Amino acid sequence: MGAGKSTVGRIVADSVGAPFIDLDDRVVAAAQERGLTVHSVVEIF
Repeated sequence: MGAGKSTVGRIVADSVGAPFIDLDDRVVAAAQERGLTVHSVVEIF
């Protein structure tokens, strides 16, 4: 969506020494593994 969530998430994760996990990337990967599009996943849920 371009709101800066991933940018801020990376900064916060770095500041507390935690790994950053981009959920957008996870959703895309999970959809592709199942032969789905992200659009179809959003429609389901």
